[in-house]
Amino acid sequence: MALAKNLPNAERIVATEMRAGGALRWLRRNVRANERAGHGDSLRRLTTEECDWSTYLGGEPTRSMYGDDDDAPSPATTSTTSPRVETESETTEKTYETDDDVESASTLDSTAWDFVVGSDLVYDDAGVVMLPRVFRRLLDNAANARAASAGRSERSRPTAYYAHTKYRYELRDMDFFAEMSRCGLVMTEVREPNVPTPPPSPEPLSQLFPEKRIAVFRVERREDVDEEDAA
Repeated sequence: MALAKNLPNAERIVATEMRAGGALRWLRRNVRANERAGHGDSLRRLTTEECDWSTYLGGEPTRSMYGDDDDAPSPATTSTTSPRVETESETTEKTYETDDDVESASTLDSTAWDFVVGSDLVYDDAGVVMLPRVFRRLLDNAANARAASAGRSERSRPTAYYAHTKYRYELRDMDFFAEMSRCGLVMTEVREPNVPTPPPSPEPLSQLFPEKRIAVFRVERREDVDEEDAA
């Protein structure tokens, strides 16, 4: 929702959640609450979709002990073409209907996203393994969609930005960064211009209580970075 408000020229933005535990229902509830609070104009480009990492990667749907039914409606949309942020489709008239027949994976895989955004998405060992593969699939398919689209800039390549709280789970941090590398992904910490360089991270497992800090990483495919370095 912050992206929708701060990127007025974005054609389309999609927020994703898994259905398990009612997460997708709560996401849609929050979107509607913001619309009722007077933010409807900035949110008209925002739609919601299910993205269950397990099914997205070909596995079984995620289940939870909190209930997995999602009866909440979702925005009906019509497709347009234009510059995109990690997106679905622009709404021309916002109505609500059930989305049981929406092919989220098809939409996620067939769109030439400008960028994908995530924040603190690793909570357990399953996430350590799955999130790098979700990033890789999204970036691979965005690259394929770009290659198939006429008029896309050759210098423009699919990118993800991931905000991660370092040292929240230090051992998982180590495994997660290693898994990202194994999936052929390069993580580069970025920051706004003129922002002081953060202090260097301590050696792994060198402190009993390392201080947490938020880092924002640009995530790119290794072959894209190598190609740029060779140019």
